[in-house]
Amino acid sequence: MLCEPISNGFYSVVPDKRVKELYNRLPTPNELHALGEEGVRIEVILVDFQKDKKLAMLKQLIHHTCQRLCILLKQVSDFYKRPTLENPSKLALKKNAFLFENHDAQLLGQIKRRCCRARAILFKVLADTVGI
Repeated sequence: MLCEPISNGFYSVVPDKRVKELYNRLPTPNELHALGEEGVRIEVILVDFQKDKKLAMLKQLIHHTCQRLCILLKQVSDFYKRPTLENPSKLALKKNAFLFENHDAQLLGQIKRRCCRARAILFKVLADTVGI
C-alpha cells in the first residue's frame, strides 16, 4: 500500500519464485542487477522522471488539464488495452534489448502490454501529480 507520493527511483519487482527463494525482502537495485548478470530474468518496473519521457509527458499533461482528469485516466487505461499487432518473437527481441539497456528495468511509460501492476503505479503517479 502506497500512502505517500511515488518518488523518482521507485521500483517494483513483479513477484517471482526465484526472487522469493533468495530474498525475504525487496532486493536492492544492485542485487537485481547482479541477478540479471547471472542470467536470472526478473521483471522490474521503474519510475524515472528524468529518463521516462512518456511518463513526464503524461505528468505534464495531467497537471495542466486537471479539470479533464476523467478523460485522461481513461486514456491511460486505454494505453494498456491497445492490441499488439507485431510478431511475438519480434516483441520479445525488442523487450530483451530494452531491458538490457535499462539494467533489467522497464520504464513505466514504456510498458505496452496489459499489466495491472504497471497500470496501478501509473495511476498513482498521475494522481500524486494532481494532489489526489
